[in-house]
Amino acid sequence: MADLIQKTDTLNQGREKLNEAIKEADKAKWDAGNAVNIASQALSKSESTQSQLDTIVIEGDSSVEAAQARVPVEGTAYRTLKERLDTEYETITEKMEADRALVDNSRDIYFSKLDYQELLAKSVTTIHDGAGSRFSQSAVIDYANRKYYIARQTTGEYNDQRLYEYDLLTNILIRSKDIPTANYVYIEGLVFFYNTQGQICFIIPTERFGKFGIFNYETGILEKEFAMEGSFKVGVDNNRKFFLCSKHSNYEDLNNTMNGILLYDLDSVIAGTPLLVKTVNFFHNDLYRPKIQGLTMIDDLIFLGRGVQSNLVTVIDTNGNTLYSVTHDKAETLSLIGGNPAPGDAQQIESEGITWVKENGITYPVIFIATQGLACLIKLGDTSKQKIKKGIMQEGSNAIAEIASNPVFNLVGSIGNAYLRVESSQDLYGRILELPGNGLYTLFASGSATNAPVGGASIRGTVQVDRFINGVPDILSIIAQDFRGSVWSNYYDANASPKWRGWSHIGGHSAQISGSTFNPLSDAIGPGKYETQSGVNAPTNTGKFGTIREYSIDVGASGRKQVICINNDTDNSDTFINTRKTDGTWTGWKKFTLTSV
Repeated sequence: MADLIQKTDTLNQGREKLNEAIKEADKAKWDAGNAVNIASQALSKSESTQSQLDTIVIEGDSSVEAAQARVPVEGTAYRTLKERLDTEYETITEKMEADRALVDNSRDIYFSKLDYQELLAKSVTTIHDGAGSRFSQSAVIDYANRKYYIARQTTGEYNDQRLYEYDLLTNILIRSKDIPTANYVYIEGLVFFYNTQGQICFIIPTERFGKFGIFNYETGILEKEFAMEGSFKVGVDNNRKFFLCSKHSNYEDLNNTMNGILLYDLDSVIAGTPLLVKTVNFFHNDLYRPKIQGLTMIDDLIFLGRGVQSNLVTVIDTNGNTLYSVTHDKAETLSLIGGNPAPGDAQQIESEGITWVKENGITYPVIFIATQGLACLIKLGDTSKQKIKKGIMQEGSNAIAEIASNPVFNLVGSIGNAYLRVESSQDLYGRILELPGNGLYTLFASGSATNAPVGGASIRGTVQVDRFINGVPDILSIIAQDFRGSVWSNYYDANASPKWRGWSHIGGHSAQISGSTFNPLSDAIGPGKYETQSGVNAPTNTGKFGTIREYSIDVGASGRKQVICINNDTDNSDTFINTRKTDGTWTGWKKFTLTSV
């Protein structure tokens, strides 16, 4: 390397250093040029070698077939057959990888993976305390902290909801706390978040519909409460953007009117100022038989846990379209959770909800089932786990086919007459319970039919079947009028006692003319006005007593019944009152004497 010119150098010394630097620069330039020449020669030799090899390959097979094989269908000519094969191999490999990714992400493949299942957690179905026996209603997994939570409560009009915290690895109960809700509120879904203090909180329904709150599990305090449309079936999506809750056409009858899902912005719900993002509507009968027990959301798919006798998973999109439904073999499911797989009633598996977990960036749906005293969380979709074969759906039916064969408005028969005709030799109640499904039906019944209204007059009216379960009407109401102009009503509820409310004379004719066996104290006689010559259970302390009596009957919701009897063919028109108390006993007839003025 040439020396640098110093400040103290003479002019001659500076000249010598400059000349030396120029010589070294010339040498570096020559070396660089020589390197380029060597590299060019190497490339030339490489290309020459490849050309010679190509020539050897080509000349090694001089057939027309070899020449044709170097030209693919699109007409591109390759120098050698190997070059063509290498190029096409790379192209095909890339396409296969893209196709494999497309297949793996297809919904058919995704849904088929739901057959692969793993038991994540197992507890008991029922804990005997509270108002009776607290039964499992829903569950959720806090996977990051290796915990899970089960909400339990006594079925019915109680408010003994309690939330139990478990260790996910050992299934050991850690603690439990009461949930502050109103009577008859079910916790069918658990949505949690951590507040700014790191405390776990749950979004809970505080009323059967229309009101929710933020429950701090650490403090046991309901921190805020707010109005929001929807009911107690709730869930959250895997990206924690949406809070889901059930939507109903009639919030007074939640089990028979769920017809959609409301998607709220999750952050706005946590803040107590819910913002509705989308309403997902669906046909109630199509998705609610078997019953929806829980709901959750993974990306753009909504998962529904369904069934009372068996577990069913249904997937819908955010437009309410059903994409997939599956149930799994009960015996294999019971074996998976350590239950008894023997056939029979013991194989009943009830869905109690559905949630999700994330593992290694993948979200898996998790079903929550109750069977044989066990409450279990089962992960679906991990193909490294046990495959459970599909089962047969034992609940539900084809709602569209039912509607096609049994229209909702069955107003008249095939020739325009009453749809249901009950003759004198038939049982009116029995014939009504033979109606084929939900709907509105016209009715004619002979006054001599069994269980017809008192008085013996034929009636014409309508029967509205609101609920139809297991092939028979479950709830229905009747409005009818007889030829005298009296209007009657009746009501049937399969779950009430008694099931038939009985006929009530609700209007029309001033008094219903009744036969000689009329019994005003009978449970079969409902509210209304009745005129009769019957002496059955008539007042005995009558004074001047006539043969025609008019009864006015009123029945209270508590079972209280008041009967007023007027002897209206006598001069003094004595009035008598008899009252059935709430304990079922009668006070006896009390006489009120009227005097002329």
